[in-house]
Amino acid sequence: MAIPGKNSFLLFHDQRQMIEQLSDNKRGKLMLSLYNYSELGIHPDFSDVGLNVAFASIKAAMDRSTEKYKAVVERNKRNGARGGRTPREEIGQDEDF
Repeated sequence: MAIPGKNSFLLFHDQRQMIEQLSDNKRGKLMLSLYNYSELGIHPDFSDVGLNVAFASIKAAMDRSTEKYKAVVERNKRNGARGGRTPREEIGQDEDF
């Protein structure tokens, strides 16, 4: 899932309850696997069912967020190719109100 120029991923509050069910050690493994997935596209191979379920759930949300991000980037590219917004001077607005 690594995307050039994207240096973050989202965790949502509704995922907290699921993450709290894991031990501290498993939470750490989960977090590192999320970073690896986001940065490098690496899918973990957990032997623990709980970690697999948590990762799959969060991964699905990450993938949805990434698709939204890609759509915004594409929209911005198209708008930029059209010249973007007209500068303020050209539309008659002063910088001082």
